[in-house]
Amino acid sequence: MILNFPTFNGGERGQPADVSLSNSETSDVRQTFEDINLEAKSVYVFDVKENREIFSLNAEEKLPLASLTKLMTAIVAEENIPSYVLIPISKNAIAREGDSGLTVEERWPVFDLIDVMLISSSNDAAYALAESFEGGFGGFVELMNKKAVELGLSQTYFLNPTGLDISKSQAGAYGSAKDIARLLLYILKEKASLFEVTRYSTLKIDSREFKNTNQIINEIPRIIFSKTGASDLVGGNLAMVIDRGFENYVIIAVMGSSEQGRFEDVRKLYQAI
Repeated sequence: MILNFPTFNGGERGQPADVSLSNSETSDVRQTFEDINLEAKSVYVFDVKENREIFSLNAEEKLPLASLTKLMTAIVAEENIPSYVLIPISKNAIAREGDSGLTVEERWPVFDLIDVMLISSSNDAAYALAESFEGGFGGFVELMNKKAVELGLSQTYFLNPTGLDISKSQAGAYGSAKDIARLLLYILKEKASLFEVTRYSTLKIDSREFKNTNQIINEIPRIIFSKTGASDLVGGNLAMVIDRGFENYVIIAVMGSSEQGRFEDVRKLYQAI
């Protein structure tokens, strides 16, 4: 099945896309990957144009998502928080792990805050978005889980909007590399413009600059969008969509690597596709 995607200028929002992933693969393509030494526990590589799996390693293993969670946070915020709302940054939001440069009591336009959250993986921004939802923090997380069910993400569920570990034994969200690939396929078909900020190395808003947490953003050509994730429980995650030319898209999802190893894993996989 050949899939056609909208250009990155918004476009109409229709019915939910078919985001099923084919399991078909050819032995000659699989052979390309057999000798790659990866740190990741779980990997999924998917050819969008040909609608087929290129490479899979424990792809349905359920692992902590860490900040890959923010992919869903962005979708739910965009769909459920009116664009005219100014999001207040509370003390509770600032208390989240990490410092992305936000300050207490300032107010942000929804889409600016989503951009900050995605490019810099800001936990403060993710928490503030969920906290400002009229249905409350719990209602926002409930919508995240509802969307996961809608998209058929059978290994995925969320306990918070940041992906931060809740304890030494419990993560803030769980999912699989194959589920993340399915989510990226949905984003590519329906919401690519929402994630376009992750194509760039920095984002400047007024006098502030936010850096992309993807360290290889300038090393791999034609990245359409990407998202990092890291936590004590999972190590390092990285997911991205790459255009090999003429809208020949490939999805790469790496989970359970190390904080630096995730970047090297994706480099190796990119070189093999």
